[in-house]
Amino acid sequence: MPREQKERIKDRMLKTAARLWGYPDAEVESSFDPIVQLLLEACASELEKISGEVDVSHARLVERLAQIMMPEPITSSQPAYGILHAASTEPATVITAEHQFFHTLRNGFNSKDLFFMPLTRHRLFRGQIKYMAIGNKLFETREHWFKEQVLQGALQADTPPNHLWLGLSLEGSPSSLEELSFFFDLRNAHQQEMFYYYLPLARFFLGNTELTVKNGYSDSRDVASEELDSIMQPAFDTNTQYSQQILQRFRHHFLTISKPASPGSQPTTPAALQQVFGQGLTKLQPDIQWIRVEFPEAIRHTLLEDLFCNINCFPVVNKRINEQSQRLNRYLNIMPLHTSDIYFDIKRVHDVSGTDYHVRNFTTTGEMQEGELVVRSSGIGRFDSREAKEIIAYLIEVIRDESSLFEEVRNDYVASRIRELHQLIASLEEQLQPGVNRGNIPYLMIKPREDADYLFIEFYTTNGSIANNIRMGSRLQEYGSVQLQPASITLLSNTQGGKDRLSIDEKVNLYRYHLLSRNRIVTPEDIKALCRYVIGNELREVSVSKGVSVLPGASEGYSRTLDIRLILSKPSSTYAAGNLTYLKDELLSQLTEHSANNYPYRIFMNEVLM
Repeated sequence: MPREQKERIKDRMLKTAARLWGYPDAEVESSFDPIVQLLLEACASELEKISGEVDVSHARLVERLAQIMMPEPITSSQPAYGILHAASTEPATVITAEHQFFHTLRNGFNSKDLFFMPLTRHRLFRGQIKYMAIGNKLFETREHWFKEQVLQGALQADTPPNHLWLGLSLEGSPSSLEELSFFFDLRNAHQQEMFYYYLPLARFFLGNTELTVKNGYSDSRDVASEELDSIMQPAFDTNTQYSQQILQRFRHHFLTISKPASPGSQPTTPAALQQVFGQGLTKLQPDIQWIRVEFPEAIRHTLLEDLFCNINCFPVVNKRINEQSQRLNRYLNIMPLHTSDIYFDIKRVHDVSGTDYHVRNFTTTGEMQEGELVVRSSGIGRFDSREAKEIIAYLIEVIRDESSLFEEVRNDYVASRIRELHQLIASLEEQLQPGVNRGNIPYLMIKPREDADYLFIEFYTTNGSIANNIRMGSRLQEYGSVQLQPASITLLSNTQGGKDRLSIDEKVNLYRYHLLSRNRIVTPEDIKALCRYVIGNELREVSVSKGVSVLPGASEGYSRTLDIRLILSKPSSTYAAGNLTYLKDELLSQLTEHSANNYPYRIFMNEVLM
């Protein structure tokens, strides 16, 4: 509920009084006795104070109910994510989830560094997919993120229509190709469902040797085992939960060599390519390892021409590791986390001896034990739309109103205190002048151990929506190490998914969804609540109905579906390219993760199947 302003309250009271007493609206200000206007102004001032108190009470009530009834704490910000390419400076190297990259965002004379981190361990090589041969067309990879046709050959009658040739250029001769990941990006939205359905069925050959590949990343296991682990060992911290979601979102883009395979000692050009391209192959870079990819027969050359493939690619999210330390106090241990960015999650809290402190949820019963901490913030732990500046401004106004009562007291002590009070008010007003809004500062409430003197805190921050829409092909830089080639660190997708702190309406939608569903999608109402949470204020109407569709696959046929029809507040043409696709992917990801439904989902936005 928006807070009422004194001037608006007084204006409404004057108009109501004028209507009751028969005065015209044009003469409202001059028709009343000054004492009546004074009384109405005093009444309006008191009603404004009551409105502020109701606002605070409402916020505290909803906050307390959310703490009691919510199944788990929910973060109020979300990092942007994307796919990054980076080649090693050594024949092969390993980067971990601790590795950091940054992109400098320039806005006029101002600049800001946006940090990105991988989500898991990856093995990178010094090389790239230099060429792709599709039918009678040969493409060369340019700047690591797109391809251009460089040769046109003569298609032979016996050329298989479902074969793809990858020209792998490796420098330094690594001992094994194990954990070499291939990233496939089909840049044709209409054929993606069919292509990614058949991609795990593709077979890879290096010469006459078949390579053993698996779906996903180097540390991925089969889907059933990972789903069982997520049930038996659920992730409680926000960072792990979000990382698992992003890894699962991009998993179908990756195939990884899972068993040791040595590169060929003397690369040769396959006879099948020589028949198609002839002498044109002499113009290509020497020492190319040609990998033959055999797709199922449903995949044809016309579809593969929209495909981009490379190695040394991995998902990244917009987050940064921050560190700080502070001396402990036995009686008051409230530690603010100083950052100009948006707080995301705690990484680690430990003392000098290396003993870790554990984050305690709001819903945990009982008193805090030694070695426990709670994260609070006016934007994360509270449900109050009024920020600290607004509360101080409200306090200043109350003090001004009430301090006039002391003017009649002829006491030197009171008069001096009133002067000090006015000086403090003036100082506060200077601090409240418009400036750069640093946002809310989160803080830790800690119960330290007996022998602890210092505490060391590591936490993640993000930039929210600022990190969205960094364009495909943008360059990033390595931070804190020199393991990768600087010119190779390139985004292969636009960054998306970053969200700032939730507004009151967004929090209400989020709490409603979690209270109704308890993170399980069972009924159509659960689906509608999820749609309102994911799409927010852009959603005008949602309906769920049954439908029928043809599933991809030679052995598949008609299948029942659940159709989700979304009517947005604006026409589809007014949204930026990729935004609707992101919303569809986010919605499908949440439905797949939390729903027990066996039927596939179809999502319509403004009556168009996405």
